[in-house]
Amino acid sequence: GLKPHLAEKVDIDGTTVSGQFKTTDSVTLTKSTTLAGDVIVVGVQNNGGVAGSSVTSTNLTFTLRKQFIDGTMYIEEWRAIATAALSSEVITVQMDASTSGTAGCFAISGADTVNPYDVNSSLVATGSGSSSVPNVTLSTSNTDTIIFMMGATGARTGNTAGANFTLLWSQIGNVGNANGGWAQYRIVAAAQTDYNPAFNDSITTWDCIGDAVQPPAPGVAGMIRRRRGTSGPENSR
Repeated sequence: GLKPHLAEKVDIDGTTVSGQFKTTDSVTLTKSTTLAGDVIVVGVQNNGGVAGSSVTSTNLTFTLRKQFIDGTMYIEEWRAIATAALSSEVITVQMDASTSGTAGCFAISGADTVNPYDVNSSLVATGSGSSSVPNVTLSTSNTDTIIFMMGATGARTGNTAGANFTLLWSQIGNVGNANGGWAQYRIVAAAQTDYNPAFNDSITTWDCIGDAVQPPAPGVAGMIRRRRGTSGPENSR
């Protein structure tokens, strides 16, 4: 059977969680939400040239949305659809090998659960640079989307939110873990063309990805399956 979303527009649901892992092959994040039908996004970053092999939990099925590799820096975006509100859901990020890095998780309510992501061909946007403010350039095709960015550096350096953005997390590694990862979001009413969102602080060496989640089409309620563990398909491009 099907049931409608409980949220009326895209927004962040619950608190954001983040963590760091040092010379190990996994890290866990414990996530709670208040609504059914959320898009759960996990960001993973490391500067050791090691990919994430899986993101798993009891009640969620994660799909790799994007992997951006720049030298030894890896940033990954994983996503799942939560068919029910989460209560201390333990999410395990498993790496291909022992490494050090950071990870974070947030939930987006009110999204289209069948086709969560804006279909613009510029997405997922990526960027990299040095001695500058981390940024990407992207466009969106739909209105009332939530745009988010995840950035990373191979140094124990945090960051703050850019103009009109709200910080989701700024996570640095412990001593000996030369990694920093950050995320931020903004809800925009209009479709964007060649939009250049950025974090606030200049970073010596950085990488970023940018993406956008959309609401259901006008007049169409976002639908989710009651059966737990069902994940919607990715947009085809």
